[in-house]
Amino acid sequence: MFEKLVFSATELGSDIVIGNFKNYDELSASYYDASDKRHWINGLPKNQLLSGEEATKSLLKFNPVPWRKLYKRSFLEENHIRFPEGDYFYEDNPFHWFCVTKAKTFSLVPEYLCYHRMNRVGQTMSSGDRRLLAMYEHHKTIHDWLVNNSLLETYKKELVLWVVNNSCWIHDAIKDEYKEDVISCLQRELSNYEPEFVKTTLAPGNMGNKGRRLAYRALGIEERDGSGQVNHSEKSLNKLGLVGDAVEYYKEYGALETAKKVKSYLHARAPAKVRRVVGRLRSSRDGSDDLEKVLKEVRDHVEFQKLMSALAEEENEKLREEIKAIRAELVEIKNKLG
Repeated sequence: MFEKLVFSATELGSDIVIGNFKNYDELSASYYDASDKRHWINGLPKNQLLSGEEATKSLLKFNPVPWRKLYKRSFLEENHIRFPEGDYFYEDNPFHWFCVTKAKTFSLVPEYLCYHRMNRVGQTMSSGDRRLLAMYEHHKTIHDWLVNNSLLETYKKELVLWVVNNSCWIHDAIKDEYKEDVISCLQRELSNYEPEFVKTTLAPGNMGNKGRRLAYRALGIEERDGSGQVNHSEKSLNKLGLVGDAVEYYKEYGALETAKKVKSYLHARAPAKVRRVVGRLRSSRDGSDDLEKVLKEVRDHVEFQKLMSALAEEENEKLREEIKAIRAELVEIKNKLG
């Protein structure tokens, strides 16, 4: 891995070298492409020196993970770039933005250089808890960085797309009781921009329907159809299940993309059921009559799992209260004896 990254850096003189990688799912023991696969296939040229604003904007869309990259030390030192520290997660996102917006040259190594273990014990993305909201603190960090380096106007559009895109998967992955917090956090961050700028940035072709609906809801903007009428056809976002409405997603993006989404967000919670559904989605042709029924079945199953999880959490809370009361009694006894 490092040999190929170092060779590219020394041969081309890059500030940053980025290698490709694949994910490995520990639950299913299978490999699959990273989320930025399309940028490798249809994006920038490989194994040659890249520079300029358009290259930078393209690289901002790449997965931010730092462990498949090589950075020139002098570049980091000259620009005073450090990995953010704090009691939060996803720090690789602001670090990615710091580096990419300041670097003058880049190079890409298209070979798969490493594998990222997914669905492993303790992984933040699988938690579904409030830690996922840390992404909004990073938007503020990136926004302030761009302002302080006089780069906001150059990369403002990319930053809005970044925060809305991340809101899509956070809203899907987070537990239902925190979904309103996603809307509140997104509203807070989008308030840094003019509403008309946000609407223009999120126009069809730049952003999918899910992201646009999330942002419009956060800003209190009514979505209108081609005739100018308010669009009431979509289900309320706060009623969507763990992966959003899988049926609507299937209708818009097809069976294969829905299979990927189901696997990404449900596999850790209901592996046997999800493995069967994913297999049927991948082997079917779009338009199969029974796919909607299958998707509704898996959603019902997941809602049941979430209910059982909530009941278990309620029991845990009762136990915590009982332990707290016992500790208080012990302290009281100790004080009397002392």
